Amino acid sequence: YQRRVREPTGWFIIRFKRIEVVAISKEKGNGVVAKEYIKAGEIISKEKLIASDTFTLQDTGDVPPVYFLQVAEKLLKVQESKPVYRQLYISPFSPVPKFIQSKGSDVERAYLQILTNGFVGYRNEKNFVGIVLIVGLCNHSCKPNAEAYNCSDNIHVVVFALADIKPGEEVTISYRQDLIHYSTARRRESLYQSHHFICQCERCTANPRFLIDGLLLETQVAKWRKNFETIMKQDFEACQSAHKSYHDLEGCRRVLKMCLAFLEKWPLGQYHWRFYEVRTMFFESVVTLK
Repeated sequence: YQRRVREPTGWFIIRFKRIEVVAISKEKGNGVVAKEYIKAGEIISKEKLIASDTFTLQDTGDVPPVYFLQVAEKLLKVQESKPVYRQLYISPFSPVPKFIQSKGSDVERAYLQILTNGFVGYRNEKNFVGIVLIVGLCNHSCKPNAEAYNCSDNIHVVVFALADIKPGEEVTISYRQDLIHYSTARRRESLYQSHHFICQCERCTANPRFLIDGLLLETQVAKWRKNFETIMKQDFEACQSAHKSYHDLEGCRRVLKMCLAFLEKWPLGQYHWRFYEVRTMFFESVVTLK
């Protein structure tokens, strides 16, 4: 960050090149807004990732708390040299395991910051817990204008614009992209379970609400999931092979075309490591061409 100033309210304002972090409201806390016009597809930020070891998700889909603790301990060290990381929001509804409470208030605070602002990344059929400053400071929306993805090096996270963002407009991301195509009730319930807040975004509070037939979609997804491991396997392997072997811009364009065709055929509402792998290949090809 370039500079940090304390406002009369006690909240920090942090200024970056294209964006700045400002106090949005008492309910939402801080948020990220654009300082200049950002076109759809443009990169907003690229930051180094603070991440845990890779692991396999439990059968319930829950992340073992030990991996949140790993990131919390790394975050504490970063906060010593970069105090701005201390400004990450903590949800008052976040649960704290007893073994975390026994490690002291500093570890507990960092653990809660990870629990509220961290994300689960996917790479090579494995998962990891990670956090970066801008992603952590961005507020959630079920109709986001930006998206974050982890680069193939598993070291950096890029935030790019999904839509044109005007100066002064808030930059929002979806904390749970797997929920975007579900009903309002389903999204709110799942977000509360995973991130411990009740979503009050434009889409969830619209009147009339953005009603997508969640039950119908979930029925379609359930039928599709029966062939989950075999569907589109050949297309995925073709994308993977092309991505590993290209050496020039023409090969990069070919990878881009193959990945786009794969993603367009992928059923709405169903996410899997293959989807994230191909999406990462697609984004890297876009960045290479630019």
